[in-house]
Amino acid sequence: MIQRGLISGAGDVLGELSGPRRVCIVTDKNVEELYAEKLASALRAAGFDTCSFVLSPGEESKNMQGLSSLLEFLAEMGFGRVDAVAALGGGTVCDMAGFAAASYLGGIDLFVFPTTVALSMSCATQGEWRLNLASGRGMAGAVRQPRAVLCDADSFSTLPMEQYCAGLADAVRCGLACDRAMFEMLEVGSYDIEEIVARVLAHRSNALEDA
Repeated sequence: MIQRGLISGAGDVLGELSGPRRVCIVTDKNVEELYAEKLASALRAAGFDTCSFVLSPGEESKNMQGLSSLLEFLAEMGFGRVDAVAALGGGTVCDMAGFAAASYLGGIDLFVFPTTVALSMSCATQGEWRLNLASGRGMAGAVRQPRAVLCDADSFSTLPMEQYCAGLADAVRCGLACDRAMFEMLEVGSYDIEEIVARVLAHRSNALEDA
């Protein structure tokens, strides 16, 4: 699901998917300052009990030591099988939260709130989460499909321009491969980011079905 204002409306959306429960919001320090309290407030207003686990920004946080800390935190907070993890952020946050949701008690629900363009175009069809080992990047993997992916396009407004443009690279490649109209929209700079993300996700979903 992609639309503006989804973080503020997250309580209503999650409430329709499940009854009130505990939700651990996994985020990083940069995103925490922008959106964590907004998401927590929306969930609490809908009857959810929330807590937060905050990572240091960057790829160096995506490791087994960080995962162990997150799993221990869930255990200390008394999370059970009916509870959930909510990933709020970019790739590192979502890999950590997704891996934890796949591992804790054999698997608990995962909700993803991507705040980058690149992740918004991939995580809905991904469901595979990777962490780094001392031997190399992405060498540890786990699979857990999100219960829901809620992409609030308003969060793109706080991205650095370089990161925003880099995220559109996937859309350009997709347009060149199979969507000339989308490529032309990007070429002339006349597009709606919600439509672009939705079109890329539709193409990826179709490709997975055909595989």
